[in-house]
Amino acid sequence: MVLLYVAVVLTVDTLAATRTAWPLNWGMFSWHLGNILPATQSGFFARFDLFKFIFWLLIPVCACLPRMDWAYLLRGPWKRPDLVFLAAIAAAGMAAMFLIPLVPALREFYPPRSDLPLAVRLHFFAIQLVWTLSWVVGWEFLHRYALLRAVQREPLDGGLPGWRGSQWGWLLVPLAETLYHLQKAWLEAAGMFALSLVLTWWCLRRRNWLLALVVHLIIEVELLLFLTFFG
Repeated sequence: MVLLYVAVVLTVDTLAATRTAWPLNWGMFSWHLGNILPATQSGFFARFDLFKFIFWLLIPVCACLPRMDWAYLLRGPWKRPDLVFLAAIAAAGMAAMFLIPLVPALREFYPPRSDLPLAVRLHFFAIQLVWTLSWVVGWEFLHRYALLRAVQREPLDGGLPGWRGSQWGWLLVPLAETLYHLQKAWLEAAGMFALSLVLTWWCLRRRNWLLALVVHLIIEVELLLFLTFFG
């Protein structure tokens, strides 16, 4: 049921994002706050994604609440390897942003904004930051909590997958994330697959999802900073 739920909500969101009109107008599921509440259209919350917030976060949290593993969600503090891992991924993510102007498919999906007035760019940054916050927690909870716990019911053998088939269910998480990103440039989809492999494995190894959430948020903010001031 979890696999089916993830497949359905990601498919519907993809069809809505690509404005697919067959066999129905899937754009009806593009629930941005500015479309529902006209008074917010000119504010920072105009692009707050209600569909993602509800179906990626609220509903999965409510479904998982009776058996929520709070230790997995909140365990701490982080150790030095966690911080090194975080810094390395953040540095690699910022370096990858400089590929955007060099790859036509990425440049088309992320058009440059460095020639716009500063006030316009700052407004863009604020709106996009709110949009990112509306879905990034839900994305991580849906994939690296709800889905991961459904497909991987045992820890890895010594921190690495063993030979039993039950040790490899976690690979469905990178698969789901990559399939969703096929609507974007192939290079971004490939990068998502690599990042998801590392983050999902690290979550299993450390039995904690917070690091993956922070890494994902940092990369999204790096993308916004690059588009606002360098792209």
